[in-house]
Amino acid sequence: IPKKKIENQVQYKLSTISSLFTSKSRIEVFVFDISDLILTIIISTLLIEDEASYNISLRATIEKVPPRFHDT
Repeated sequence: IPKKKIENQVQYKLSTISSLFTSKSRIEVFVFDISDLILTIIISTLLIEDEASYNISLRATIEKVPPRFHDT
């Protein structure tokens, strides 16, 4: 999958959840700063189209992220 497509999909999904992620520059920083493992987990949630299921899945995804990647 081209990295640009991943960035665009991640940005679109996150922007529907929080206005914090509507800025393109923010999403690029976000994508580059996280590990491949976490990026893979996030990409796997992009396949979910149903919004309710997506929001539940996103919460579960965030809980999988190691604590050092969380905002403090």
